[in-house]
Amino acid sequence: SNEITIDAGDGDNAIGSNTAITIGLADTIGGARTFSDDIILSDGEGITNSAYKSGFAGSGWNIDYGITETGKASAEFDNLTIRGTMSVYELLIHQVRATNGSIWVSNTGKIESASFEGGSTYTLFFDSGSQAGHGFMNADSIRSQRWSPKGELYQSDLFVVSTNNTGSLTATLSGSSDAPIAGYEYVRIGNISGSASSSRQGAIYLTSDDSNAPYIDVIDGVTHHGTFNTSGNIKTRMGKLSGITSPTMGALSGYGFYASGSAYLEGTINATAGGYIGGWSINKDGENTINPKEMIEGGSLLPIGSFEEIGGHKGYCLASMVDILCCVLSKANWGPFAPPFALQQETPKIKVGKGIGHFFGVMEIDGFIDVLEFKKEIDQWIKVFRNTKPINNEKKVLIPGDPERIAMKFRSKKGIPLIKPVIKDLIDISNKTGIEPPDGIEPPT
Repeated sequence: SNEITIDAGDGDNAIGSNTAITIGLADTIGGARTFSDDIILSDGEGITNSAYKSGFAGSGWNIDYGITETGKASAEFDNLTIRGTMSVYELLIHQVRATNGSIWVSNTGKIESASFEGGSTYTLFFDSGSQAGHGFMNADSIRSQRWSPKGELYQSDLFVVSTNNTGSLTATLSGSSDAPIAGYEYVRIGNISGSASSSRQGAIYLTSDDSNAPYIDVIDGVTHHGTFNTSGNIKTRMGKLSGITSPTMGALSGYGFYASGSAYLEGTINATAGGYIGGWSINKDGENTINPKEMIEGGSLLPIGSFEEIGGHKGYCLASMVDILCCVLSKANWGPFAPPFALQQETPKIKVGKGIGHFFGVMEIDGFIDVLEFKKEIDQWIKVFRNTKPINNEKKVLIPGDPERIAMKFRSKKGIPLIKPVIKDLIDISNKTGIEPPDGIEPPT
């Protein structure tokens, strides 16, 4: 029931002793009311105001039982004052924090003072409160950066030369960057050493202020201050992808997820459209590509199976057999000399035959097996596969030829549907040949 029942007691503004008031969903009680008896809410009911919206950015107030959390009493207000004692079994405090600028998830340290040692060398002394100090090591590339109220950029880039303890270190300035200033905080950008310190060349970088922000980067391989946000060192990005240039996919844009390596997903991929998958085409230099333009301009589709590791050599043999039977046997153009199916590709200048070849094979059954026995086995073959349990009980298991027979029956009555790419090809052919397209064929929108 979506009703509240209130038993009101005595008093100046009371409804009356032991009088039950039922308030419906749309009922409004005007004026002040005093209830001297208990107000009891049924399970799954609540009291709230019309402006109530939950959460940090919400408004209004709410008291309910079993609505916010099943089997629990919940309340939410803007402010709460307790004059007496507040007893809490578990206290969970939510605090909204913010930062000006960007955040590095890396080693850090705040300097208390800096001593100039001559040349470009400084000794930095760090705040060691709570025995924190700094987390830097030899050969680390560290940076401190701030904007002044006047809009001037302070940026101090240092290379760590030596560290004696977490309270101090010696470092040299990188180029003409700014000298260290007491009270400023440094972070590790990377490390200039080789494999011994390769684990110190990575970090996580979060920003909502930089160009192309907002995004979160996982970076690695950084040896110098100026290279942390270059494409080669950005291994993964989540957020706005502008500014990322992939060696295989080119310049990226929009919002999404980028990884220079692999993605391992144990769940489901849900997408409204397909993209490109590597391993199906190569460019003119024989390199794997997912760019259709690179494939068209001197590249090629790969045979069934793609690369050798996943069976491409078997697909190559099948493709060779088709090429020999269809083209060499019929004296048609074969291999790279065959006219292309894609209109965007150029027709080879060298011809080794005539046009495109086809192969129609005929076998004499009784040269292998008795004809009646063969037909009996085929009937059994068809029966077994058609009676196989389907994945979807609403669809039958088909055998070769069934989809064509179904399509012929449907299209004989309804006509042949044309998808946008086919319409585009027909219009391209019309433009190139000067032949008017059939009625109803218009450029897709």
